[in-house]
Amino acid sequence: MDDIPILIPESCVKEISSLADVSWYFGVFFSDLEERGAVWSKLPAELKEISALNTFCGGRRSNGSRTSLRNLVMLEGLDFTRAFLTAVKRGASRLGWNMSPSVFDAELNWLDEVGEDAPRILDDYDVKIPALESADDRFFDALKLDPEGRTTLLAPLSNELKERYAQAENNYRNGADGHYSRIYLYIMAHPALSIVPMSDEPNRMMNWYSEVEKCAKLIKQTSS
Repeated sequence: MDDIPILIPESCVKEISSLADVSWYFGVFFSDLEERGAVWSKLPAELKEISALNTFCGGRRSNGSRTSLRNLVMLEGLDFTRAFLTAVKRGASRLGWNMSPSVFDAELNWLDEVGEDAPRILDDYDVKIPALESADDRFFDALKLDPEGRTTLLAPLSNELKERYAQAENNYRNGADGHYSRIYLYIMAHPALSIVPMSDEPNRMMNWYSEVEKCAKLIKQTSS
């Protein structure tokens, strides 16, 4: 990734209460980068794909498949939506997460079929969309980690991080915990991970903002 780090604040690692914390801070990292001009389209491929996946999963948990797709199409347009879903699919593959049939392919194929009519159809909830029905169940079923997969993803972590993972996993259990598990394990084992120490009071996040600024500049330089 051209030496571009993945930043996570120290408090997230040491004070983690659930697996959702790491996913949330991962999202904050990309939001803070975007505020500094390192927008999604400028990110290296791996960061682009994993950030898209993290955002996609958050939308699915909150809104479900149809509303998530509707919001994406309405706010960003069809071209961006296709690029985003393609990145999500690649991000899922990076996390060793295979779906059959693929939820992402189903949505991409549906968008190709209806074309410019997609916003109108998605906005009319009286119109059923068979291609998107049951997508949420298939999606969250595919997220689940079996014991073998969990062992494989845990292997690169230090004993301390394995213990923190176990504690956090016990604090968060629902149908979406597979997403949180995979994001946590992927980030914590990543060679580009950089854990940013908290600054002294009154501004504990000063170090964080400084490191994000450096990272944003590096991304803009390498993408220009």
